[in-house]
Amino acid sequence: MKSLDAHYANIALQSIQELEKSDEAFKTSFGSLCHQFPSMVRLNGLRLTVAFYESKKENTAHARYLAGLKAALGVSISANDIPERGAEYRRMTEQALRASIWFKRYAEAILKCSPTSEPVREGDV
Repeated sequence: MKSLDAHYANIALQSIQELEKSDEAFKTSFGSLCHQFPSMVRLNGLRLTVAFYESKKENTAHARYLAGLKAALGVSISANDIPERGAEYRRMTEQALRASIWFKRYAEAILKCSPTSEPVREGDV
């Protein structure tokens, strides 16, 4: 039986590998989001962070990141589906943070994105 982290790592790897043929600007933007997501969750909470990512246009790095995270968690992670508080909220937050670690690691290793990579503005991607 695979561990939860092995599952998260596998899905994150697949998501990152799908981007290898994307242009450099998109890769940089996606990599930057991989680094920003955990900090945003810790600062603003999972629900607000997901709502922010959802507010961006479709077919952007934000939407692509959320799609990968949803696949990793195996549940809908829409801002409307996330409870506002309680044990379920804490569990989802913990799982999202555990999965986001793998997106961040693979962004560094495969996309060569560092925490200091300049994000691309929304209109540029």
